[in-house]
Amino acid sequence: MALGNIAIRGRDAPQAVFTPWPVDYDEQLRMRLHAVMAGADGSAEAARRQIAQLVAERPGDAILARLAARLDAAADGSVAAMS
Repeated sequence: MALGNIAIRGRDAPQAVFTPWPVDYDEQLRMRLHAVMAGADGSAEAARRQIAQLVAERPGDAILARLAARLDAAADGSVAAMS
């Protein structure tokens, strides 16, 4: 399952992002992250709230912090631009 989508210069369509899970991400956390990303296309604001909750639960987690920043940078939450 993709973690999200990014827009890449030179590509017409958004590209799915896949990343290996850190060893300390248990099944419950992975499922919560999948739910956040699946919902981002429908409600960017809800996805931002949910990821903010995860960041609050894991304040030292740089991966979650970066994911939150990527969601904030995407206009509708579904696609983040990269160049």
